[in-house]
Amino acid sequence: MVMEKTDIVMRHGQFERHINADPYKEFQDFLSNPDTFPLSQDGAEEIKRSLDAIQEKERISLIISSPYARAKESAEVSFSH
Repeated sequence: MVMEKTDIVMRHGQFERHINADPYKEFQDFLSNPDTFPLSQDGAEEIKRSLDAIQEKERISLIISSPYARAKESAEVSFSH
């Protein structure tokens, strides 16, 4: 019996917004150094909810992440969930 595999592409969770930051400047700062914008608590919860929905239908056997901090943090949330 051959098991079907399903590939799922998922983005990282939301970053921690800087309080009272100008959204345009914050976005420019993000583009120049994305690693200074870590995964927020809301972003981690977002990842967990997404994983719950996926795991109802699919078994996750492999997670591949980009090297950016928020993507790696999202992957770590996935492994610990």
